[in-house]
Amino acid sequence: MTVRPWATAPQRRRPSARFVLLMLMAAYMLNFIDRTIIGSLAEPIKTELELSDAQVGLMSGLAFSIFYCTLGIPIARLAETRDRVTIISVAIAVWSAMTALCGLAQNFAQLFLARVGVGVGEAGCTPPAHSLIADYFPPERRATAYGIYSLGIPLGALFGAVAGGWIAHHFGWRAAFMIVGLPGILLALLIRLTIADPGRAAPERQAPSLAAVVGHFWGTRRLRYILIANTISGFVGFGMVVFAIPFLLRGTDLNLFQAALGYGVIYGLASFAGTSLGGVVTDRIAARTGRDRLIVPGFGMLAAAPLYIAAVYSASLPTVAMLVVAATILRDLHIGPALGAVQNGFPARMRARAAAVLLLAMNLIGLGLGPLLIGWASDHFAARSLGAGFARCAAGAEGHGAPIADAACRAASFTGLQLAFAIAFALYAVAGLFFLLATREPASDNEETE
Repeated sequence: MTVRPWATAPQRRRPSARFVLLMLMAAYMLNFIDRTIIGSLAEPIKTELELSDAQVGLMSGLAFSIFYCTLGIPIARLAETRDRVTIISVAIAVWSAMTALCGLAQNFAQLFLARVGVGVGEAGCTPPAHSLIADYFPPERRATAYGIYSLGIPLGALFGAVAGGWIAHHFGWRAAFMIVGLPGILLALLIRLTIADPGRAAPERQAPSLAAVVGHFWGTRRLRYILIANTISGFVGFGMVVFAIPFLLRGTDLNLFQAALGYGVIYGLASFAGTSLGGVVTDRIAARTGRDRLIVPGFGMLAAAPLYIAAVYSASLPTVAMLVVAATILRDLHIGPALGAVQNGFPARMRARAAAVLLLAMNLIGLGLGPLLIGWASDHFAARSLGAGFARCAAGAEGHGAPIADAACRAASFTGLQLAFAIAFALYAVAGLFFLLATREPASDNEETE
């Protein structure tokens, strides 16, 4: 048996699994700060650059996801044969620099291209990170480990919303991009200097082809259902991240910072709770009862759908907050168990690309089309509500984050987004059904015997 040369070279003492997980979680948090801050800045960007909701969705979603998804597969292949820590560090530096460049954009095309650059950088984070975690944690602990790693999502959403909203409210949306983007270069250096890839003591043989990875994913019904459920969840969730703060600005008297603070704290903490509980609870249930880990995510998604829809149509902000907290906790119970089930379902040499294939579907369809189609639906329903007069609504008022000036335009824009959200949130129930279908399928040999 031979090992890869870089795996046997003199290296620093192998760091603890907990330290590695903490650093990777920090990287993922920064990933989501830079990815989701666009939600806090959407309304002032829309105002200054005179964009439609569909253009906001295109710029925030598809611009990012095209290259994120296109490069995710080859980077994952590279991560199966090269130093994963180096790949992650370079990726963080690239997406952080491109986030800062978003603040220099003068028109829609420039902002679109900068967001493409963010997607290029972020393509190099999660596949190698998933692979590293699988090397540091045994199968019975992976749902918890991936749940902790995925805490970067709510923490990033919380910080991105609150900090982005505060900076934009006081200094403008351009400053917000620059201030949150540049510190990522320091994190890239820290990870590169403190973590060494442990390597893979595996036989030297040709890695399985991408077709084999995709074939295993789609040909295994349990993995296929998990893929579909996560893709649907991403479609709705990414659209919510982009348009939640504009929804509050159009439907309430909150200013940009108030809306960003309320959304960031309520949604971020609820998502943190759901993500934290999901891995721990499902691992314990599986250990004590032998029940499938995906049962809890399935019922959680089913329950979340009507709660989100009720929140959209509630006229009371406290009621909205309570409904969103409950729905978000239930929804995010799936994150750790689903990621763990995917990694457990693949042999070690396929895991980075398995994560990349999952992210390809979630981001190309979820992030790429979710904000775009929800934005298009919002424009469509608003135009139907207001009629021909909706064409004059694009420009909005002066000032950072000012709501649409004309009262009729504002009301139509709110109504349109309200209906678009309600339709999208109903899809969470469909995702829940696919998770429950997955529990009816046997676990793979890798999951059972590793």
